[in-house]
Amino acid sequence: MSKCESGNKLNGRALMNLSTFARTSLTLLKAYDATARHLSFSRAATELGRSQATLSTQVRELENRLQIRLMDRTTRRISLTEAGETLAHALRDGFESIAVGLTSARDIAKGRQNRVSIGCVPSIACTRLPAILGGYPHRDTLTELEIKEMLYRDIVKAVSDNKVDFAIGPCSNPPPDNITFTRAVDDPLCLVLRARDLTSTIKASPLQLLETMPLILLRSSLPLQQDLKKEALAQGVQLKTRIRVGQLPTAIGMVRAGFGVAAAPRLALPDVLDSELVALPILDPPILRTIGILTGRGRELPAAAAKLVRYITSDLAKVPRIQIGSGGRLEKEKAAKIPRNLQRLPKTRRGE
Repeated sequence: MSKCESGNKLNGRALMNLSTFARTSLTLLKAYDATARHLSFSRAATELGRSQATLSTQVRELENRLQIRLMDRTTRRISLTEAGETLAHALRDGFESIAVGLTSARDIAKGRQNRVSIGCVPSIACTRLPAILGGYPHRDTLTELEIKEMLYRDIVKAVSDNKVDFAIGPCSNPPPDNITFTRAVDDPLCLVLRARDLTSTIKASPLQLLETMPLILLRSSLPLQQDLKKEALAQGVQLKTRIRVGQLPTAIGMVRAGFGVAAAPRLALPDVLDSELVALPILDPPILRTIGILTGRGRELPAAAAKLVRYITSDLAKVPRIQIGSGGRLEKEKAAKIPRNLQRLPKTRRGE
């Protein structure tokens, strides 16, 4: 017999077994399992809450469907055939596995009811998210919040695999097939530089600063970088990139050390900058990223997560304006070089 013929026979036998199992009622299997464990129709009937006659009929029906004898019956005792012993052991293991699985599923579901898992891009997780969650009026001591900081590509995978209830961040347009994106706010790009490097009054776009100062880029903000390069090209500004970093605090540290100007989204910046730094929004035209909520397409959120999503979505756009200083001499000198429309960063725009 060839391997192909042997494989076909095995596949046919497997399909026949699946077909037989599909026709076999779970009620009949439970009836046989109880009877085989007790070797008594009366005790099995008591366990299952059925009559002895019903139980005996169900065991005979199972034998008819399988076309094998499972038990030898006399007026005094029941004994299992070899086939009956084999089935009894398999059913005992199977029902025990099902019971363990049901218990585990209930435990997991109970745990998820008291926990909300959130994926979030680092630029929002370390700045805006704590303030938003701190003001959440429905906070309680029973619900555990799990915050997972991750980049966009990791967010998409985590939401798709149901590793988080929902995520906060940008999203591709159109969104991935298995992701639903709810727009919350448009987040403008800003340029962050040292106050001492603002040596002359800005008369046009802040992009003019990049004609003479190197640009520090965040590796995680590729779409914004592409928009920035496109707008700089349109304004005839040639960008000079000296450093690429992974996180905003590193970029700000490089700015402080005099390496150049950092490009950062508004929501990634603190509301109050110290006197050493200036943050200028790019307004004409604005360079924006859209921030919102990512959820699994067609997936219903747990009640606690759904309520939190509604609050975060409405609160994301309530961002205070960034202050360029507290009114001291250095702050007044900075303000004199910045047009009034740039002296305070505009609030992010709520998504439509």
